[in-house]
Amino acid sequence: MIEAKNVESIGELISIVKEDYKSWKTTSYPWFRGEPADTITPLLPKLYRTVNGKQAHDENQLLQHFRMKAPSLGLMDTPLRDHTDEWLFLAQNVGLPTRLLDWTEGLLVALYFSLKESRPAIWMLDPVELNRISIDYYLEDNQFPLT
Repeated sequence: MIEAKNVESIGELISIVKEDYKSWKTTSYPWFRGEPADTITPLLPKLYRTVNGKQAHDENQLLQHFRMKAPSLGLMDTPLRDHTDEWLFLAQNVGLPTRLLDWTEGLLVALYFSLKESRPAIWMLDPVELNRISIDYYLEDNQFPLT
């Protein structure tokens, strides 16, 4: 359930997160994402955000160009060419629009990224519960099976 709450201090933020976390009745660690509250398409990776109703980026073109330029950017320890997931992680890390959506276990890390604008928003989710409702078998808390 999504419920917006206004917070006035870091102490209040931590208290609210603790309270919400306790209500989950789980031992899995929450994940956080921080972004400006006025983001038009929250929780949508940059690659899929549109400009004037059109997709603004071509992932294949961006990734091919990035692979070509990475060594000249000082990124000498680059992934193997066919390890697309590793290239996407690296591209995301240097700010390229990708299909990935960054989450963190650090509440204050999420707060940092949310403060890029005057109205911050922090999202919190239970990744284990999300996996549980996405698959047809039971997972223990903090268990993340590889697909």
